[in-house]
Amino acid sequence: MRWTSLLAGALAAIVTLTTAAAELPPLANAAPEAIAAHAKDRAAHREFVALRDELGAALAPIGKESDPKRLAAKADQPGIALAIAQHELLRIAAEAIATIATEERGPAFAQWLLGDIATMEELFTTGAPPSDPLATLRVLFRIWQSDPSVESGLLRRIAVATALEHATPVLPWSEWGDTSAATIDPVRRYAFYRDLWSTRKLFACFDELATWELRRVVDLPLYDEDILWFHDTMPARLKDGAPPLRSQEEIGNAAFLIPYRDASPTNGTSVQAGKPFYDGKRLTPAVMLEYGGVCGAVAKFGSFAARAFGVPAQPLGQEGHCALCWKHAATDWRTGNCGSEDDWSVSNLHGLWGAWSSRGAMIPLMASLHATPSFMTSQRSFALARLNESELRKRLPREMDIAKLCPTNVCLWRAMGEAIAGDENARLEEIRRFAEALLVALHDAPQVAIDILTLVENGKAFRAAPAKDRDRYTVDLVKAFAGAITDPKAFPGGEGQLAAAFRELLGRSVWLASGKTSGLGDWPTLAYDAVLKGTHGPWKDWWATAGASERARVVDLLAKVATSLTKRPELAEQALGRLVTLAESDDAVRSKAQKAADGIAESYAKSGKRPEALRVYRTMILAGERIAHRPWIRDYTEKALKIRD
Repeated sequence: MRWTSLLAGALAAIVTLTTAAAELPPLANAAPEAIAAHAKDRAAHREFVALRDELGAALAPIGKESDPKRLAAKADQPGIALAIAQHELLRIAAEAIATIATEERGPAFAQWLLGDIATMEELFTTGAPPSDPLATLRVLFRIWQSDPSVESGLLRRIAVATALEHATPVLPWSEWGDTSAATIDPVRRYAFYRDLWSTRKLFACFDELATWELRRVVDLPLYDEDILWFHDTMPARLKDGAPPLRSQEEIGNAAFLIPYRDASPTNGTSVQAGKPFYDGKRLTPAVMLEYGGVCGAVAKFGSFAARAFGVPAQPLGQEGHCALCWKHAATDWRTGNCGSEDDWSVSNLHGLWGAWSSRGAMIPLMASLHATPSFMTSQRSFALARLNESELRKRLPREMDIAKLCPTNVCLWRAMGEAIAGDENARLEEIRRFAEALLVALHDAPQVAIDILTLVENGKAFRAAPAKDRDRYTVDLVKAFAGAITDPKAFPGGEGQLAAAFRELLGRSVWLASGKTSGLGDWPTLAYDAVLKGTHGPWKDWWATAGASERARVVDLLAKVATSLTKRPELAEQALGRLVTLAESDDAVRSKAQKAADGIAESYAKSGKRPEALRVYRTMILAGERIAHRPWIRDYTEKALKIRD
């Protein structure tokens, strides 16, 4: 028997060798069907690593095209585009696919996958690439086995979204704290939404959802029966005369069905106690509605209700608060239960974009990006270019040129940032050019850009640079950002978010000037704002013990920013405010604060903004009063009277 098995194995090996896959057709002229057929042949022989290397060798010469527009034209040729998708998938998942191909029907699954460009591209562009490709593809394989209709259309998108979201098992919210509870079965979750859709129990918008949006539906952390509870019990309106709740536009407002209570209605326990607030019951939507809760329960309930009816939604974390967002209309996401006018800039996300950015601004950014025709063109072109040059110094300028094909493609900026952070030979000038281009490109989501900058500034090269060079970089970056804001072509809108981002960038700059490198936790907007105000505990402790030269770095940064932003005095005022506070306890800072204040007030006055100029003088008068500096008070009082008259 043993010799029979060995002989059978040898014969199988001979058959494999004698029926080797045909050569890859010339990519420049091949139809996608030919590329798919070749991949199918390779998959039949389980030659995935060989296929990856073969594709890389064939694509590399095409990627040498130096002109981004001509490169883009080549990248969008159907045969080449399919080959790029295959190579990108196999680049990180060749071994995972080979593992699945050893299972029953595994080769057929691999053949379908390598022939479907949309599926392959969505695995990498609808969120951060899978951290565990095998787990993700195994879920997709199981769904594919369960339903022969899964290979196209909406069902395919539901399947891909489910595989991406449930590669890491999801424990329902109702089982909070019970690690022995069953996680959500991905195949059942796919079938659940498929069946709700086929029986028309979801809102009409579900039919058109993109895969990245479907991820914000199928990730709903509830068992199926608890999702159906919403269908059975959702009232028609919040109250008499209110708009109908069962609509895409209003469904997120179901959040306000939850009674706002911080003490249990049955036992008086604080909501902060967790399950005892709910008498230890499972945290189903029905129990949440019965007992009520505070912002967390309100926001989660609203996002649960939206996803139950097929509307993308999720909670939004804010420091000390929980809000939510949902897809309110075809091209619009709306926030709810928020405590700020600039909801996106103070919000963090759960899960989806974690490896790229946890900012709430990722939602409107990705909504815009996935509606941009050049998005995938830039993605493919970047993948082509990356095949040739390994040295960062040579490839970075070209990659930034390719990014101009779709400036808001955060996937490309993140990839470049990671490469810079990991290269100990990166030069500060290269980092500066990258940083300035990044801030301009992501002007609609500047805080996402700041996250990428934080990654770069935590990298080997930046941390190894001399302190004086880092200081110069920081000042130049703040000035460049402020200067770009004044250019309506670079920044056509979004002033509120830009102002918040500038404060954060300036606060982070002060943090860097203090000798820090690592970022400030989960709530950087508020943390860096506290640094800028001088109320951040660790920064206050640092200032109290810092030496004269260390303090001088911070003062010089603030002074340079405050005196150089004459075109945007309202931004310069943000640096001035901190500078004046420091001047109150440090004689050496006062002359710099006075010079900055004079320049800002003069800039306001020249543009006819007398109230703003008076505001600056009043700031200085009050500071003089706090430190009993009579000449200072007299000088700025005279200046204020002159402006007023």
